[in-house]
Amino acid sequence: MYEMWGMEGSVSDIDISQGHIHYMIDTFAGQSGSGIWYKEGDDFVVCGVHVLGSRTFNKGTLLTRKSYEQIYSWIKQANLQEYLFLSENQKNLHISWYDLRLDTEYLSLLTKCDLENLTTLSLYPQLIDGERAKVLAQNTSWIHLSELNLRGNGLGFEGTRELAQNNSWVNLSQLDLRENHIRREGAKALAQNTSWINLSKLNLSWNEIMAGGAEALAQNISWVNLSQLDLRGNNIQEAGAKALAQNTSWINLSKLDLSGNKIWSEGAEALAKNTSWINLSKLDLSRNDLAAEGIKALAQNTSWVNLSKLDLSHTGCLSEGAKALANNSSWINLSKLNLRENHIEEAGAKVLARNTSWINLSKLDLSRNDIGTEGVKALAKNTSWVNLSQLDLSYNKCESEGAKALANSTSWIKLSKLDLSGNPFYYEGAPALAQNTSWINLKVLNLNSMTLHLQGVYQLAQNSSWINLSELNLRSGHFEYEGARSLAQNTSWINLSKLDISYNEIGAEGAKVLAQNTSWINLSELNLKENHLGFKGVKELVQNTSWINLSKLDLSWNDIGPEGAKELARNTSWINLSKLDLSWNDIGPEGAKELAQNTSWVNLSQLDLSENKCGPKGAKALANNISWTNLSQLNLKGNYIKAKGAKALARNTSWIGLSKLNLSANDIEAKGAKALGKNTSWINLSELDLSQNYLEMEQVKGLAKNPHWKYITGRKISLR
Repeated sequence: MYEMWGMEGSVSDIDISQGHIHYMIDTFAGQSGSGIWYKEGDDFVVCGVHVLGSRTFNKGTLLTRKSYEQIYSWIKQANLQEYLFLSENQKNLHISWYDLRLDTEYLSLLTKCDLENLTTLSLYPQLIDGERAKVLAQNTSWIHLSELNLRGNGLGFEGTRELAQNNSWVNLSQLDLRENHIRREGAKALAQNTSWINLSKLNLSWNEIMAGGAEALAQNISWVNLSQLDLRGNNIQEAGAKALAQNTSWINLSKLDLSGNKIWSEGAEALAKNTSWINLSKLDLSRNDLAAEGIKALAQNTSWVNLSKLDLSHTGCLSEGAKALANNSSWINLSKLNLRENHIEEAGAKVLARNTSWINLSKLDLSRNDIGTEGVKALAKNTSWVNLSQLDLSYNKCESEGAKALANSTSWIKLSKLDLSGNPFYYEGAPALAQNTSWINLKVLNLNSMTLHLQGVYQLAQNSSWINLSELNLRSGHFEYEGARSLAQNTSWINLSKLDISYNEIGAEGAKVLAQNTSWINLSELNLKENHLGFKGVKELVQNTSWINLSKLDLSWNDIGPEGAKELARNTSWINLSKLDLSWNDIGPEGAKELAQNTSWVNLSQLDLSENKCGPKGAKALANNISWTNLSQLNLKGNYIKAKGAKALARNTSWIGLSKLNLSANDIEAKGAKALGKNTSWINLSELDLSQNYLEMEQVKGLAKNPHWKYITGRKISLR
């Protein structure tokens, strides 16, 4: 055992010219190198290093700005060398803000490191502005660099201009600069680069490059290998689209994303006339007001014979646009088509259904299109889309007769996912679907927000053909206890892993019959939100011993109270439980105490106890838990734990994996915030929500400076 000694005394002299500080303090041999400090408020300030002791005076080396910067530089060098040494593969480096906060000096050191074999470098997220980008761009040794990710760094056009002048990274093939505010000038600077002749993938999304930026990029003739270009959310408008369409150099372009760019019909017409992009396989023009005229122009394109994925969602297509698309006979490789929210209505669905060219179509999204029963009937008669595996018709106007027509379809034998949520089928539609025997590959069925009632659920539960069904969503089906009983008696869906029957008022009796099910041995996710279970329902539910794979359970808004929490905590079967939502259940401090004593949920990683009136005592009980060592997210919003509760939580030493903590609306006061800032165990904490606690930034400034929370920044502490 060693003992640390300390002495105190007064300063007798400070020699600025020699960089020395003299003091009258007794010292002993071996104490050289000790820190000399003084206290200023609550802070301890080191001002020198002890170097000499004598009978008449003692002396230390004064820590000046120059010496401080030298020490800080040595620390940075050591940190960087240690990080690189511990990296498993120095060919592929991913240095985020959470690993090292790269300032200008760090970047300078990095560029001088022996990394001649570096091929992939990701510096997201960091704060690489124009000055730091200049340092990075001056590197000449990473000649093998092929992938560079600088997403969300705030480069601005100055930083982008510096990067574009680099002529050493001749093998660069992938560059991600999304969300950097490079604007038009930054795009122009990039376009002038002639060194990155191997560039194949460029992401400039959400950069406000405007039409001028797109025009500049379109004039680039060096990136002849460019195959993927992402310009989402850049407001390039008509002029930008027209300029891009005139490009003839990117003959290898296969993926182009122009979504959310305020492109109108004339821009679509210009794009459609492009004959150079013969390898184009994926085109995203969603969230542009192309209108029917623009869609018609696109449909007349005959050059994009390799087009396989087309996203035209929310483009104002209407039935006229749908008709034009349906008549296209060139896109024979089309496999995925998204026409979500286009108001194509009955007429549009009918003409699409007559298409015979898209024999490879596997995914079709027609959700929110005002398609009625007749439109769905027409779609059901299509016999050409034999490879269709995913069909989304949610939130349309199809009634029970449409459901019957779909159920009678025998062509879509590969159908694996069907979404009919929000359609007014009523109780007759579900029984019709249940009689289908062709969809033997069906894995996901969404019937949310539909008035299924008991009869509909009963018939669904009788289905024995969908033996591969793994996900069933029946949220807000209005089927209550009897419906739950019917579902629980199903023995065919042995592969069922996800079941959502939230908002169905199944009550305690419904929970009881569900718990008696022994067939769903693969069930991993169960959502019973707002079902009026009460503590009796939870008591029945925890009796189940078959769902040993259950990993996610939502019991929020069920008024289970402290007794329900007590019953739940006694469960020993759900050893794989990783996510538990008990919000809005009034479990109180006693309920929190019971939960905290659970020792079976060793895999629990996400726990939501928001709005439960846990109070300071509940927070203290939770903080004493030592079993949930894998806990990464904890939500205690609106529990009024106050300063005492915050202090108790801060003393927790078991949740070393905690990354997100929500303590909003808890009246923790400045004292509670200060206590939290002293925690030394949550070394992985990256997000802390202290909003609605009436705290000022000045009161919590120490939180972001906690040296143990290396992943957290001021931006990740919410006080709103």
